[in-house]
Amino acid sequence: MDEEFEIVETDLSKNIKLVKKSWKKVEKIGLDKCGQALFRNLLKLAPKMLLLFSFKNEPKIYQSENFKAHALKVMQGIGMAVAGLDDLEKLIP
Repeated sequence: MDEEFEIVETDLSKNIKLVKKSWKKVEKIGLDKCGQALFRNLLKLAPKMLLLFSFKNEPKIYQSENFKAHALKVMQGIGMAVAGLDDLEKLIP
């Protein structure tokens, strides 16, 4: 049985600030580096997931420009979501 709970606005604001603070650290390291690390770890944990991506047949996947471009695009998308956390209504399509 799921319990319903109400998110108190101060908790939401606090969480948004924490996410944005964390994201700044990611940006400082570099979206490209973090994105590539994210996908390397995902593929290590779930190797069959590789079949879902266009770079699956690349001889050196992690050096592939397709792999790098995809990882960067994902991170840019996450960045857009993080930037929009102050106006959650805009994030809903």
